[in-house]
Amino acid sequence: MRDDFHVDTVNVYGLQDWPAARLDALVAALTRTGVRLALRVEAYDPATFAFRDEDAAQVVAQHRPLLARVRGDRVAYVAVNMPVDDPRVQARLGGVGSALSRERQTRYANEIVRRLRAETGAGIFLGLFYGWDGSFPVPSYRGSGADGYVLTNYSYPEIDASTTGELIDAPRLRAVADRAVADHPGSPIVVEYGFQTLAGHRDRPDQNAGLVRDESAKRRALRATTRFYQRRYPAVIGTMYFGYNVHKAEGNPPRMLDYGLVPPPAPA
Repeated sequence: MRDDFHVDTVNVYGLQDWPAARLDALVAALTRTGVRLALRVEAYDPATFAFRDEDAAQVVAQHRPLLARVRGDRVAYVAVNMPVDDPRVQARLGGVGSALSRERQTRYANEIVRRLRAETGAGIFLGLFYGWDGSFPVPSYRGSGADGYVLTNYSYPEIDASTTGELIDAPRLRAVADRAVADHPGSPIVVEYGFQTLAGHRDRPDQNAGLVRDESAKRRALRATTRFYQRRYPAVIGTMYFGYNVHKAEGNPPRMLDYGLVPPPAPA
């Protein structure tokens, strides 16, 4: 990752479930390679979560052993999940745009930042997600005092793009990024994004976020996306790519998608 793709921060899912010995091995590898960790506070209980103070307490308690074991200068920041897109959560709040949902989100943002600050010295970056089509009326979390934000911003490219703007779906990226910056002025932002290809599919998969034609188009899109944020958004201090070796089944029917920067493993 470091030498071939110039990646300086690794993003790992599910660390809260790793045994202590495996976490220690991860920290040792980070130290040896000089790579840092975007430590995800991702897990929550979907059966009860409703952006309440007690949910913040439960999330922090679930991640406390991880926060205690992985800390110091190997942690770039703590990336906090705000599960606004979980329909089970929103069903308890009257929908993503309800007054109750918006009020609960801002209160939860304040509470989770406060509680995490008591657990770790790392910067707290709250997740920002305005929906896959940008339609979620998510409130500003500026009042939380978070150190920054992780903005999930995926494009829906033209498969036969003739311009760079079409290849990365620049108008969509711009609309969402403009909103994030306006809602959180002066705050650093890390943008999460990813690209997949049509390779191995006879027709287009219905999960088409970041879908481009082939590996060559993916490489061009990666460079163009980096340039897009560098040139237009001083607040964007980095990107979080999904993901270095992520190849997973998504959609209906499920199909194997090649988001990874490295080729998918050969079939067994």
